[in-house]
Amino acid sequence: MAGPFMLVQEIRKLTENLHQVLQEQEGSTLTELVEHILDLAKARRRGDEHAAEELAEIIAQLDTKCTAVVLRAINLLFDLINIAEDRHRIRMLRDRERRSGRRPRPQSIGVALAHLNAEGYSAQQIQGFLDKLSIEPVFTAHPTEAKRRTVRGKLKRIQASLARHDQLNLLPREIRNLEEAIHSEMVALWQTDPQRPQRPTVLEEVERALFFMKTLWDVVPRLNQDLDDGLAHYFPGNPFTGPRFLHFGSWIGGDRDGNPYVTSEVTAQTLTMLRQAALDAQLKECREMYQRLSMSSRRIEISDELRQALVATLEQWPQVGERLESIPRSEIYRRWLRAIEWRLQQARVATPFAEPPDGAYHRSAELENDVTLILNSLRAHGAEVVAETTVKEWLSRIRVFGFHMTRLDIRQDSGDYEQVVAELLARQNLCVDYLSMEEEKRQEVLSRTMGMQEPLATSSLSEEAQETLALFRLLTRTAHLYGAEVLGGHVISMTHQPSHVLMVLWLLRWAAREAGDDNLLGLGRAGIIPLFETIDDLQRSGGIMAALLANDLYSKHLSAWGNAQTVMVGYSDSTKDGGYLAASWALYHGQSQLHEICESHGIELIVFHGRGGSLGRGGGPAARSIMSLPPHTVGGAIRMTEQGEVLAERYDSPEIAFRHLEQITAATFLVEAESAEPPQETWLLAMEKLAERSYRVYRELVEQPDFVEYFRTTTPIDEIENLPIGSRPSRRRQNVHTLETLRAIPWVFAWTQCRVMIPAWYGMGSALHELAAAEGWSELRRMYKEWAFFRGTVDNAELALAKASLDIAEAYARLMENEEQRRAIWQPLADEYSRTSEAIRRLTDETHLVAATPWLRRAIDERNPYVDPLNFIQVELIKRARAALEEQEEIPEDLRTLLRLSIQGISSALRTTG
Repeated sequence: MAGPFMLVQEIRKLTENLHQVLQEQEGSTLTELVEHILDLAKARRRGDEHAAEELAEIIAQLDTKCTAVVLRAINLLFDLINIAEDRHRIRMLRDRERRSGRRPRPQSIGVALAHLNAEGYSAQQIQGFLDKLSIEPVFTAHPTEAKRRTVRGKLKRIQASLARHDQLNLLPREIRNLEEAIHSEMVALWQTDPQRPQRPTVLEEVERALFFMKTLWDVVPRLNQDLDDGLAHYFPGNPFTGPRFLHFGSWIGGDRDGNPYVTSEVTAQTLTMLRQAALDAQLKECREMYQRLSMSSRRIEISDELRQALVATLEQWPQVGERLESIPRSEIYRRWLRAIEWRLQQARVATPFAEPPDGAYHRSAELENDVTLILNSLRAHGAEVVAETTVKEWLSRIRVFGFHMTRLDIRQDSGDYEQVVAELLARQNLCVDYLSMEEEKRQEVLSRTMGMQEPLATSSLSEEAQETLALFRLLTRTAHLYGAEVLGGHVISMTHQPSHVLMVLWLLRWAAREAGDDNLLGLGRAGIIPLFETIDDLQRSGGIMAALLANDLYSKHLSAWGNAQTVMVGYSDSTKDGGYLAASWALYHGQSQLHEICESHGIELIVFHGRGGSLGRGGGPAARSIMSLPPHTVGGAIRMTEQGEVLAERYDSPEIAFRHLEQITAATFLVEAESAEPPQETWLLAMEKLAERSYRVYRELVEQPDFVEYFRTTTPIDEIENLPIGSRPSRRRQNVHTLETLRAIPWVFAWTQCRVMIPAWYGMGSALHELAAAEGWSELRRMYKEWAFFRGTVDNAELALAKASLDIAEAYARLMENEEQRRAIWQPLADEYSRTSEAIRRLTDETHLVAATPWLRRAIDERNPYVDPLNFIQVELIKRARAALEEQEEIPEDLRTLLRLSIQGISSALRTTG
């Protein structure tokens, strides 16, 4: 049984290994310094004031060398603890599955199907669920991954050695070799620069995403098999049609919003990289099948369909025959696989965005048909077990990854497209004053001129217009050559009006007409996706969508696109704009309105959730988030972003990746079948009051005259904005310091670093207390117990409060030297923290935060003493950096390196950034 003792033992062993590396690399004096600082930090947490004073004195006196050693040592300690915890989670999952016997795991596909069976759902209803089921995690390159891929690689090798060490019957020399390998990697880690020397390029970010796709390549067939097994077990004897329910999307290489490095050329290179990676993977799979399928027609029958397909292929492309000469004529499967290999190779060597050479596969559906011939033949002639364990897995991969690995989204800010469309309309004498028009007039102009555009001499256009037209030409060419399946959606950031959506359709139609085919849109099945990000836009989203659906041209476009509309809702900017509770309610209410409007027009709504990894950006357990969505807004289809460090947390390990995907699949199944009563009208009214009050409290804080100065003074935001962890700039306009110009990611990142985390709770306490004073706590407690949305919202805030540390936050607050300005911000922060903590304890009927989850409370309490020194050192480094800036123009490089090291260490310790 995988008990906590195994975790404790492994952490102890890894800590001893780190101690040995420190002794070898830095000597006993510095090793003892690290240990003494950690001992003092633990004593301080126990209330020892003398220890707190001594800790402060030591940190203030640390020189550059000592500071670097302490930061590196604690950083690496948390990396090793995180490895141990991840391994323990996998052990627990395996142990739970082992002990469950034939019963399905909790939050698994099997449990979802068992629940539906117990509720009396028929096979026909289940097929209805399957027909609608569509899950698409979308990878983004948002800069929240603070760890180098080189460092992650070394940590992964340590993890792999630990896993091999668990094997039974290892010889003594094998154990010694593994221990030496772990020690060797730790020494190499200590001697490796933990920080990137420069920002990654966009194409390097694409390569990083492809690294995680290798994990998913192995996970996807298992997930499909689990679904098939569950259907066979709980609904036996029913021939279900399995859906292509899982897809993966990506913004990396297509997200132009605020990133000048994502050009049409970079997008073209991204599409090429994705295609080549997929073709390489399919070629490898084909060659593995060749090794396995050695059956001879002298011993078994082969289907006529496959024999005829082979004959037809040789007639159409005689050159394939040369490749088959060395293969016995009786080995039909191998001969067919060699023909498939040739066609894949022809596709692989094709010049990007040129017409493919003779014989090349154009679409992955062609490959799927060819491989299906093998599957059917094996099943029909005594080799079903071979078909199920080999070819069926390959087909799962073809259906999910195709020739594209991930479907590439395009994203751009509405304001950028406005400028370009206005210029194009003026150049063609279709409308000379587009930007000065009212919204209704803009819609009329776009509708009237759609498809009327003439070819343009692009050299006479602005650089922005030329680049935009190059992008839409590329997308049209992509759809023509490779099919719409390689593209995702076209996301419009900051969608404020219906015309912002019509603009994209206008540009797509322009490119299609130029290409000579009015119906050839450079757009995937996700379609044109308005992104509603601010509180105001979320509140108006229903009206915007109603106006779009009333537009004849857009309505016809949706009809051609399967009468489905994807809408993206943003969790990050809405929280920065209006605070946690108001944003949560605006998101819930906005989705409900959008669903009602789309349903009334016969349109299927697919909500694309723009969640970040942190609690202040919509993070938290993914399955819980899905189950707390408004009733009937999922409809079996869901898209969600997977950002920054979340990619590594969820997709680095096959076991954890599988667990994550099975949980969101099960939740997507269950949320539509949820039999609980919809929220009561009184609860909806209560949420309106809570959201309104929390919004006012939050805006009172951030609108104080000195708030932005306080934020920039008391957090490491300046250094976070300069971290080389993403290709995209971290501020919308450089050298303009306002809340509006600050991106949501560094906003949350900075508050997380100083352990106050206000984006995930501020304003909630005042709102709850005010409503309780008027109406009592009993109804609020009932809302918490019976309404999944309210419970999930409160639970995430509770977790953020539990991870926060007010005394650490106060140390950062003291960085603002003007006491009056500091108190004007700090005191409301501290008071609201106390109010919110008390309110949540009243709701949950617990004496401490997260008391209902003892292991989590214990984990936070055990980590805090080791995190605290990192925070205190960071505060000291910020002081030194500001002192240096008073004497010179730039922060010395060694000091900047230490600051970045402290940021990285705290991120690793808290397992979150922004």
